[in-house]
Amino acid sequence: MTERKRLIEELLDEPTITNLYLGDNPTTWLRPGVPHDSYLAEFLMRTKGMIRSGV
Repeated sequence: MTERKRLIEELLDEPTITNLYLGDNPTTWLRPGVPHDSYLAEFLMRTKGMIRSGV
């Protein structure tokens, strides 16, 4: 919804946002290796997934 770099950086730094989708990517997209909710060790670390199309 935005290409504002400062806003994107703030969203990446926000610990309560677990996934950030930039560009033309469906929110249902998932690939092995990208952090998602419910990893076994999730209680030990904070995870965040990010994809960017066209890079």
